[in-house]
Amino acid sequence: TYMLIPDFYPERETRKEINLADNSTGATIIGNTTQNRRIKIDYDVNRNSVSGYLYEEGELRIIHDSTNAYMTQTSQKIGEVGMDFDVSLSGTNILLSYTASSTGYSALTTYDIYRTLI
Repeated sequence: TYMLIPDFYPERETRKEINLADNSTGATIIGNTTQNRRIKIDYDVNRNSVSGYLYEEGELRIIHDSTNAYMTQTSQKIGEVGMDFDVSLSGTNILLSYTASSTGYSALTTYDIYRTLI
């Protein structure tokens, strides 16, 4: 017998961008608790600095239990880009929050979202 194994991330949104001003914060809806159990985000952050070019690429893995959201992050860096991520729930929305530290330069973040369906 054969068992059909569904694609782990059947729902995708690719090449989204956030241009975040220096020393600022923001948030975006990345999913819905009634539709998505797991979310993976592949991202890269580009930022200039006084000492040169800064770059970070990584992955955020997000899950929730309909009450709390949990995130793990892995990344590779060239310098310290000064970008932090966090995840939370607001009603049925899954929110990704981001903060750019004060370096004197904006940060360009490009990301792809992969979601599982409940």
